[in-house]
Amino acid sequence: MTYYRPLHKQADQDFRVNLKAEIAIMNLHEKLDHLLHTQWERLLELQQIQIDMLSDLEKQRRS
Repeated sequence: MTYYRPLHKQADQDFRVNLKAEIAIMNLHEKLDHLLHTQWERLLELQQIQIDMLSDLEKQRRS
């Protein structure tokens, strides 16, 4: 029975290490998702600014 005890400890340690790595990966995914979301929002803002500027230029050209 003492033979199985070190194997159980190693399996428990492996499980904890894997769980910790999985949580870290999930946190990274959340951070990436947040960054992508904020970048898309900023991109849309910049595109709207460009559209507004082009509209202003077009109005100036016509007058």
